[in-house]
Amino acid sequence: EAGEAQLVNITSEDAESFMPMYHLGYGELRYYEALQAQSEGRTNDAARLFGDAEDRFRTAISLDGRIVPAYVQLARALVAQEEYDDAIATLNIPIEGELSSEYFEDISLRVERGRVYYAEGIYDRALQEANEALFFEPWSEEAYILQAESALALNRPGLANNYLDGYQLAYPDSLLAFKLEGDAYLLEGKADQALLAYNIALQDNEDKPDYLIVLEARADLYFNQRRYELAQESYTQYLDERNLDEIRVKRMWAAYNAGDYTVALRDARSLEDSPAVSNGDVAL
Repeated sequence: EAGEAQLVNITSEDAESFMPMYHLGYGELRYYEALQAQSEGRTNDAARLFGDAEDRFRTAISLDGRIVPAYVQLARALVAQEEYDDAIATLNIPIEGELSSEYFEDISLRVERGRVYYAEGIYDRALQEANEALFFEPWSEEAYILQAESALALNRPGLANNYLDGYQLAYPDSLLAFKLEGDAYLLEGKADQALLAYNIALQDNEDKPDYLIVLEARADLYFNQRRYELAQESYTQYLDERNLDEIRVKRMWAAYNAGDYTVALRDARSLEDSPAVSNGDVAL
């Protein structure tokens, strides 16, 4: 809002060139507000905020048809509302429309189209998009991730591991590559190897942004192995870094099964009226 207010103080020509960026930025803020409202069960607020975000993204596109992030963000807002066909149609505008000669090979658009298919459960199309993206840009980490996740969703852990070999070759320090490798081992019923992959990723990497993703995966594995005390410990470590009700629910059950009723009861009380868990589970 402060940025838009400044536009009245500059020349109309400059204001016109800056407007798409401001609409994009404003739309992104509304999009994240909408996700927050959606996660908190505020359905009406979420619908209104998603609508505001979509209007901003479409305005940015109408002012500058080459502003690729606006297409991507508009597609994400539509996916969040399960409007998958509209999301694909949005991404197809620059890929297959009048601008196709310029954006046919755009990696961000192709990977995002794959993510839409993945969210819709059309995993073979998601895998196809990931493969095509890597054909155009062999170093796209986002495409490597989508490739492996799609193979896992298709219940093909061997294929996923083949893809992960390429991912780890390109990004040897990626925590997500080890996490996905562990997921593939789990699909093959090799829990010990999965745990080893998770532990390798977690070793001395506390400051990396994907650390918590791997930490949750390891905690889930401990829980499924009925190693509840270790699961509780990992969930607690997660909560120390980021307070999420979804993780607190998991710790509540781990603590209960581990016999730590003090923590279980404290978590249950803090989760009353949380959209992350039913009131029945909390009461139980």
